[in-house]
Amino acid sequence: MKYLLPTVFILLILALSSVLWAKVYITIDSPGRSRFPIAIPDLKNTGIIPDVRGYSKDLMKAVEKDLDLCGIFQIIDPKAFLEKEGAMERDKVNFQDWSAIGAEGLVKGGFALKEKEFALDLRIFDVIQGFQISVMSYRGALNNLREMGHRVANEIVRAFTGEKGFFGTRLAFISSVTGDKEIYIMDIDGENMRRVTFDRSIALSPVWSPDGTKLLYTSYKMKGPHLFVHDLNTGKEHVISQRPGLNIGAAWSPDGKRIACTLSYEGSSEIYILDENGGNPKQLTRTYGINVSPSWSPDGSRIAFVSDRGGSPQIYIMDADGKGVQRVTFSGKYNVSPAWSPRGDRIAYSGMRGEYFNIYSIALDGSDMIQLTEGDWNDEYPSWSPEGRYLAFSSTRDGHPELYLMSSNGIYVRRLTNTHSGVLCPAWSPK
Repeated sequence: MKYLLPTVFILLILALSSVLWAKVYITIDSPGRSRFPIAIPDLKNTGIIPDVRGYSKDLMKAVEKDLDLCGIFQIIDPKAFLEKEGAMERDKVNFQDWSAIGAEGLVKGGFALKEKEFALDLRIFDVIQGFQISVMSYRGALNNLREMGHRVANEIVRAFTGEKGFFGTRLAFISSVTGDKEIYIMDIDGENMRRVTFDRSIALSPVWSPDGTKLLYTSYKMKGPHLFVHDLNTGKEHVISQRPGLNIGAAWSPDGKRIACTLSYEGSSEIYILDENGGNPKQLTRTYGINVSPSWSPDGSRIAFVSDRGGSPQIYIMDADGKGVQRVTFSGKYNVSPAWSPRGDRIAYSGMRGEYFNIYSIALDGSDMIQLTEGDWNDEYPSWSPEGRYLAFSSTRDGHPELYLMSSNGIYVRRLTNTHSGVLCPAWSPK
């Protein structure tokens, strides 16, 4: 099966953005933060072709869905608006009318239809100060308005937070909806879910290549746990490692030239480095017991992993050549699934204290451990968003394991899937 990448779809979209005011209005991970009230009136048709199909409304619905998903905006009900479409120019906007309904941010825009193309111009305003923060212009195909909507939402997030949004990214994950464990991918907002593997076996631990074009995963379809690469452009796949014993838990280095994984063909389960084609194995760990789940630092210089060399599974860090091993976690009887933050300063992981797994994050030196989830259920397999402000994870809080999203401080949580069949091992795509 062939999958096209988002970059193919967005070739016709050209965006011009100019941030005119560098103020940060929202600190995303502030513990006491309330949602930022923003008004988004209907787009004004500035062209000559009427929008009988409702393209403009569909576009802005996608934008509003994205903004609601990230949990930092309160979108004001249009019924409260004192001004509807109105002018886009700053000197013609009645900021008092928008302030009167509680808006602090305002997004106004106009559009024009041109055969199969949609032209969009937007302005983002600070209502309280009466400033124009950002100007945006987009051109795109009518059949690709979702991608344009993601770009608009990302720019709105950037205008008010100074941070890039995660809209337009995807999640790879394992689902048992067919009875077998297969890999699926979907957009981060839960749309466009589609099956990637058809192995009729057990697939585990998908990870994205740094350029987002491939998935590296473990499969039992050849009578043992072997490592495979699936090309999302062509649908083709090939085996990377089928050495005797375990071939599991692989992860690409940030430059895509190395693969860290666990192999056991020489005896115990150890971390190895392979080249991008699966050759030239270099053993990094040498201990009795398990050494699994490697996760690269953003600069590729270090690797976090799980080892039970101290008596129970705990998180460790080592240099990419296997030297300088340091233990990170000391609290909890079972700590697994390390995920190194894209910001480089923290590691998220699943930890068991009592009967259930919860998600934690911790500084690299083992200090400042933060418990992000809590409950009588299992929260597992954390995966960071590309900008490092959110985590995707699997949780059984509603029965079957499903995918959830939460802010990096654990305050905001949103359910992403509703399969009723079991969803595990989320992997967030690159930017």
